[in-house]
Amino acid sequence: MHKKLYRAGKFWVATVVAAAGMTFSFCTVSADSSNIDNSSATLSQSNTNVNIQSSSIQNGNTSINSQSTPSTQNVGNQTNVQSNVAESPRDAALAKYANEHVTGYIFSPDVSTANGGYNWFENGQLFSGFRHYMGTYYWFVDGVRQNEGWRQAWGMTYYTDDQGRAVQGHRNINGQDFYFGDDGSYFLRSTGYLFDGSSQNGGYRWYENGQLYTGFRYYMGTYYWFVNGVRQNEGWRQAWGLTYYTDANGRAVQGTRVIDGKVYDFGTNGTYYSRPVNGYVWDGSSQNGGYRWYDNGNLYTGFKYYMETYYWFVDGVRQNEGWRQAWGLTYYTDDQGRAVQGTRVIDGKVYDFGNDGTYYSRPVNGYVWDGSSQNGGYRWYDNGNLYTGFKYYMGTYYWFVDGVRQNAGWRQAWGLTYYTDNNGRAVQG
Repeated sequence: MHKKLYRAGKFWVATVVAAAGMTFSFCTVSADSSNIDNSSATLSQSNTNVNIQSSSIQNGNTSINSQSTPSTQNVGNQTNVQSNVAESPRDAALAKYANEHVTGYIFSPDVSTANGGYNWFENGQLFSGFRHYMGTYYWFVDGVRQNEGWRQAWGMTYYTDDQGRAVQGHRNINGQDFYFGDDGSYFLRSTGYLFDGSSQNGGYRWYENGQLYTGFRYYMGTYYWFVNGVRQNEGWRQAWGLTYYTDANGRAVQGTRVIDGKVYDFGTNGTYYSRPVNGYVWDGSSQNGGYRWYDNGNLYTGFKYYMETYYWFVDGVRQNEGWRQAWGLTYYTDDQGRAVQGTRVIDGKVYDFGNDGTYYSRPVNGYVWDGSSQNGGYRWYDNGNLYTGFKYYMGTYYWFVDGVRQNAGWRQAWGLTYYTDNNGRAVQG
């Protein structure tokens, strides 16, 4: 260690240099008084500058500048002091138990004061789960023994009583009977829609032999869909290779349903699965009261037999009055959409659609009403054409010209001469 005294103006400056630690101490002494101000700074080993304003005093690579006032200034840029946050008692205790790798139900109130300050450690770490202790199983969360409640472990469901012990046998919990076995295994065996205090559907979930169930289960007259025991509400479901739909109350639907603008058929025989839509089905469309015809799930075009007659559909929509082509034949539907039979005058022309349930148009034959102006609107057609000549009708022969029955007069036919009376009948005698 070296001491040196220098005069800087009216002040004396003393320096102390310790080579190993590179620690510089200094003081300034006024020439006019004996007041001495001491300060110090710790510096690095090379090229460290400690600045005191005014004149400079060089000592190796370290420069010290004395101030023109009788007070000592801060050394260098302000020294950064880092302070460590004090470790909490709980963290310190946890670190201690971790280092000791403790296992078991340890008195450790510095970690948690619950349950008299006892906590379960496993290899120095706070434990969550079941542990066997004093002849039964207890449930722990972060080392703290839990009391009454439902527990899930090893894919099974358990229940601990108000002392935190896993229960066995039959237990009435919130008015419902549960069975947890009597063989020291403790897990729930019960089946059904059981209240377990869960957060959905009022706390009920479906268990199957103690396991939370996923799939359909029949309950209160219909089927419900469950996922991990929780009843699901509206949505599509896949089961047994088929497709189902449950409504807003979770029930599997039947009959026809319009879902997202499309019609589906779920049957009406208690099977509930979706099948291709067939028939005249309400789908909310804009025509014919919202009904359209589906065939194997597709909107149908053509004739379909419905309510004892045939109707014509185009893209499922029932058409009304008009001509129809099907099976190589011609048909006509009336203003109610029904295929017509018999003779019909359409646009001033007579047509024959039969009377045998075949409905197609065929050549008109016979004495047919076509709305003409003579003989009450009847004329004789032969293979669709207005006929001229004799035709046997109602026990005698009548004479027609362009289908119109003629009355009294002479007639020429088959190279012979005939006479018809004033009712148009060929005379005899």
